[in-house]
Amino acid sequence: MTPGTAWPVFDLVTDTTAIMLIKRRIIGLSTALATGIRTATEQRRRLQVVTPVGSRLTPAAATVLVLPYADWIAGDNTAFYDARTGIPLHFDGTAFTPLNQRKPADAFDPIPEDVAGTQLRIGLRVRHAPVATTVLGEAIELLYNALTGTSPAGWGTSEPTASPWNPTELTRLCRDRAPTGTWLCHTGYRAQGTLRADRVTDGIDEHLTLWIGYQPGEHVPLDRLTQAIDDIAAEHHLMELVAYTQPGRPDLTVAPRRPGPRTPIGLALGPGAIHDIGPDHSAPGITPVEIGNRRNPSRWYPLDDWTHFEQLLRDLVPTPPEDAVHGLRGSVGAGAAEAPPEDGAAV
Repeated sequence: MTPGTAWPVFDLVTDTTAIMLIKRRIIGLSTALATGIRTATEQRRRLQVVTPVGSRLTPAAATVLVLPYADWIAGDNTAFYDARTGIPLHFDGTAFTPLNQRKPADAFDPIPEDVAGTQLRIGLRVRHAPVATTVLGEAIELLYNALTGTSPAGWGTSEPTASPWNPTELTRLCRDRAPTGTWLCHTGYRAQGTLRADRVTDGIDEHLTLWIGYQPGEHVPLDRLTQAIDDIAAEHHLMELVAYTQPGRPDLTVAPRRPGPRTPIGLALGPGAIHDIGPDHSAPGITPVEIGNRRNPSRWYPLDDWTHFEQLLRDLVPTPPEDAVHGLRGSVGAGAAEAPPEDGAAV
């Protein structure tokens, strides 16, 4: 066990684990945190990020501080717990590991109702042809305009985002880094999220997440959401999309507390998935709606409970959408399937 002097981004390094102590109230995906995630991954060490109980993560940080890339641990000098599950932890000389006690820590109590609004969370994947005219970011811009009334404000490779929103410029960065994938953050009015571009056999896959915050008493505009999904399916090669809500802070930050119950809105599958499962396939209790290009349609499956969602995933989707997995199984955002973000300053 040694201090992290050989790796300045870490506070402590053991044979199996790298530990970062971050004592801030709001923790974003800074250059240092992005570097720590990537360095620990390259060294095959488990990263454990330790924060005070009162700290909160931005959506981008919450997206990546999940297994297999990192543990988020909350606590003080006397008691620590897993910020995702509430399980009490102790430092055993090598890493933070669970105590025999399985009862969640007291500090893991749910978010107080007086600060909890609603968070709309969307995860989607679109595929682009590998041609010079391809522009990334247009699908997420469509969602921003439909749901917030304005385009994204900024983007970058870490937080805070330093560049004004410009799909042409972010596409150029992704193209310059290809075939290596590129991971980016985007921000806007009451909304934040991530974008990842990966080369695949058939072109370029653009993985997108978007979180939008609503005050207590505000309602998610489901009509505008479904229209935006229809537009994406018509204008882009949609692979899949999932949307759900959960109680949370309107500022979108994530506290190390028990999350409220998630409520599914729906799942969209693109023409490729529809072709694979067969156009006549149906899921019990769910009535799909054709969207997008009418000659090669996608499908929108409205959902009102997780039982239908689980059945739909089993029946229709061999590899579920990234954000669907985490919305269903209790993680925050789309992190576990994300590649670790690039290190380096915001572009």
